[in-house]
Amino acid sequence: MIFVITIIPSLLQYISVYFLGIDFPSVKIDSSPWNPHEGSTYIQYAFFIRELRSGDFLPRFYGLYDEPGVSGTIAMVFLYCNKYNLKKWYNIVLFLTGLLSFSLFFYVSTLLYILFFGNTKIKLITLSICMGIMVFAYENEVISRYVFDRLTVTDGEWTGYNRENYEFDFYYKQLDTYEILFGINSSRHIPFATSYKYPLAVCGIISICLFAVSYLIFALTRLKFVHWKNILLCLMIPLLVFAQRPFINNPFYIFLVFVPIYIFSIRYSVSASTKTYDQAD
Repeated sequence: MIFVITIIPSLLQYISVYFLGIDFPSVKIDSSPWNPHEGSTYIQYAFFIRELRSGDFLPRFYGLYDEPGVSGTIAMVFLYCNKYNLKKWYNIVLFLTGLLSFSLFFYVSTLLYILFFGNTKIKLITLSICMGIMVFAYENEVISRYVFDRLTVTDGEWTGYNRENYEFDFYYKQLDTYEILFGINSSRHIPFATSYKYPLAVCGIISICLFAVSYLIFALTRLKFVHWKNILLCLMIPLLVFAQRPFINNPFYIFLVFVPIYIFSIRYSVSASTKTYDQAD
């Protein structure tokens, strides 16, 4: 709820600027002091920021965060917890946040939720909409850059994968077996990347396995009386979050994947049945 309350002013001002054409005061800022991995210049309004980029028919919604993917990831987690119940006003806020972030991750996660948990009617409607959008938007330069270009496969290689860079890839190839197993020395600098290789380099395979086992034990212990669909959701959330933000050494993302366990364990107790689950959907 705190996230929803803080994101509402951002959404309202974003809509006012780009849909209603209201001119609010803004300034250009350099992102590097607070996000050293970004080299872009941002436009800062009172309640949201955006990257200074020309040619986009609609700028991606960052909210108060340094990347639109952060807003999309947080929105996805809480929508999963609330099972995309758009009859609740706060879920509508979360859904708009994800949509306007133009986060491919948010769209894919939403599609996965519908395919796994939606009824047949919703699945058919969603697939029809997706096919219509693909046909209509394929020639759109912006959508192609954000979506279709990132799904490009050439000669068996995912060329649209933008989670790595040459500097990181070169560094990663220099790691020895010990560093892959246990992670690099904390005093060493490693180029930033958002691919699955980054936690392998920073934390090591053993640390990742220990984290995964600990999460499973904690989740299954807390959720042992909860409906299996809720357990499946709790197992999907960390996979989706760390696929988008593979930072198991970051307290924020660790917090983000553990929160749903508490939500489901409290909201759906022993008395929760298949009937009540279906009604909640």
